[in-house]
Amino acid sequence: LKEKFPTKIKKLILVATSPKFMQFTDWSGISPNELKALIELYQGNENIFKNKFSKLTIYPNTLSHTGISKYINTKKYYLNYLNLLKVMDVRVQFSKLSHDCHLILGDQDVLMKTPRDDIRKVNSQIKLAEISGEGHAPFITNVLEFKKLLIAQ
Repeated sequence: LKEKFPTKIKKLILVATSPKFMQFTDWSGISPNELKALIELYQGNENIFKNKFSKLTIYPNTLSHTGISKYINTKKYYLNYLNLLKVMDVRVQFSKLSHDCHLILGDQDVLMKTPRDDIRKVNSQIKLAEISGEGHAPFITNVLEFKKLLIAQ
């Protein structure tokens, strides 16, 4: 976006993401077996999958996870998302980010398993902020703290 609209982008704020989600020889992440089990669960029983995935998304929160369904409620969303995780690798693009870039994470995210040091190795200019006691969806489970961090960035 910055290349196409250099005067329009001042900063980039990313939430609960990684330049590569899948484990690889030189990269920590979700193991192929973990992802395969999620896909098989989805294909076997979509409702059980949605329940488990929603719980993983808000972990360690014990609040009702049903609210997250409104964000990811279409049938094709889950399978497309899981398949995207298999192939997504934007480490080269991350390494080239030259403008102000912030990444907001929950410090107990069980879905984004990439160590923070690995992200810093890709681009040392990325500013990391973590929300204590939160998982993959701090923008849903701790809206006030998320808004504070967003405004501060």
